[in-house]
Amino acid sequence: MADISDVQAAQSVKLIGSGPTGVESTPINSTSHGNILSYDVADGGGLDTTITITAGSVVELKVGAAVLPNRRYIQIQSRGRDVTWGYSALTQSFDAFKNQFFILPFGPNTSVYLKNNGSSSVDVAIGETV
Repeated sequence: MADISDVQAAQSVKLIGSGPTGVESTPINSTSHGNILSYDVADGGGLDTTITITAGSVVELKVGAAVLPNRRYIQIQSRGRDVTWGYSALTQSFDAFKNQFFILPFGPNTSVYLKNNGSSSVDVAIGETV
């Protein structure tokens, strides 16, 4: 049996990405040094708006009537005071401080709810990016 190099002995492995529909059609590239080229960016646009949450109310984070079907990220910035957020209409355990801006990698199947714990209405800027 002849000695062969690691490259000759290796089997070919292909990394294939899938699009929004789940069809595996996008090969993932690599550099000549063996580094995998993968980009996790939102390059399909997005929507944003400012919503008013009345005192004690809970609202789902969505721009428009429904969550964007291919959403990749959400953005939150409370404009008037601290609000809380969470994954259920019943509990919102995380703080979003006044004027704090943050981006979270939540797709369309993750519901996010915002709650105004104050005694008057508060404006919150929200966004969804694809």
